[in-house]
Amino acid sequence: MRSYLFVLFYGMMVVPALNVSAKQALARDTAAWSAYFQEAGVDGTFVLLDASTGEYSIYNSKRARTRFLPASTFKIMNTLIGLQNKTVSRIDEVFKWDGIKRDYEDWNRDLSLREAFRFSAVWVYQELAGRTGRDVIEKWIEKCNYGNGKTGPEIKSFWLDGDVAISAMEQVEFIRLLYTESLPFDKPVQRQVKEIMLVDTISGKELHAKTGWAGRIEKQIGWYVGYVNDKNHCWIFALNIDINKDKDSALRTLISRKILDREGIYPRNQE
Repeated sequence: MRSYLFVLFYGMMVVPALNVSAKQALARDTAAWSAYFQEAGVDGTFVLLDASTGEYSIYNSKRARTRFLPASTFKIMNTLIGLQNKTVSRIDEVFKWDGIKRDYEDWNRDLSLREAFRFSAVWVYQELAGRTGRDVIEKWIEKCNYGNGKTGPEIKSFWLDGDVAISAMEQVEFIRLLYTESLPFDKPVQRQVKEIMLVDTISGKELHAKTGWAGRIEKQIGWYVGYVNDKNHCWIFALNIDINKDKDSALRTLISRKILDREGIYPRNQE
């Protein structure tokens, strides 16, 4: 059912085809990246795609093709579906707070979808998923070949504790299709989602990304996925790590930014 083929091999590694040769599959010295994971004391993977050349660089290739819960990185997909289905009219539509006090103060007020994405406000996206409905969500997951194509018993939380799972390699391919506006959503919808993914801009380069933390399961997983682009180039990345303690959540962006900085893709000096 998948619309893309997996044809590039690195050992046991299988990566999405982007019309590149096997020699292009590993372009950078990813062994140097291991120091960042070792210093942090976490197991993880980092996948980097130079979208302009089709070159992949992969640290921990076995883990890169292992599927995990997407956690809040699914907000990218959830937003695409909501906008396409007109469940939400625009990214600045406001969701009225239900008055329930939650752990994060930024969540405890009315929030636009744009703000909810930035603050990763679970209650907004649970409401969005509830409005959209299981049938529509499952249709688009299948249409986009998203991960294992599953949801779970609870449509309002399946990305946090359900059956859906996606690998870092698949995350990179999904983001690549979003960046090129090649997903099966209207192009204006894809542009709006790219807009709310914007995290930072330095020296003409833009960082578009989303964090995720599957904290409701026993073996917790943290994500950071996105892309960096300038006028002429785009690099797409996905990191996941084991979260062993709450403070490990900061390592998602820290390790990613160290790697992007080391490779001359995006500097850390203005974090």
